[in-house]
Amino acid sequence: MSPSLFAWPLAVYRADFRSIYNANGMDAYFYVRFLRFMAIIFLPIWIVTWGVLIPLTSVNSYIPGNSGLDKFAFGNVEPSLKVRYTAHVVVAYAITSASSFLSLAPPCISINIGSSLGVL
Repeated sequence: MSPSLFAWPLAVYRADFRSIYNANGMDAYFYVRFLRFMAIIFLPIWIVTWGVLIPLTSVNSYIPGNSGLDKFAFGNVEPSLKVRYTAHVVVAYAITSASSFLSLAPPCISINIGSSLGVL
């Protein structure tokens, strides 16, 4: 699919589903759809958690004994800065609701494809 070892996620994302289905069948088709679905869910989660939550828990907060990667831990927030945990709750609710909303579409697509092929 891609000539480079690290370019395969982009090739999977840009893949034409119909050509995959025609060339390899339903198993490959659903596997590529699954990979794309996981990328759609987990890439924004990765960006938000690393771009928002890690700096929020580590900047201007010092707990004695925390060094190295412990600076980025959930427990690195000083007692006087507990309001920062609000962002963790908001992000958790946003991620849960977004992933729940996005997970409603694939079963409907699978049923439509199966019924159009006469499988269901």
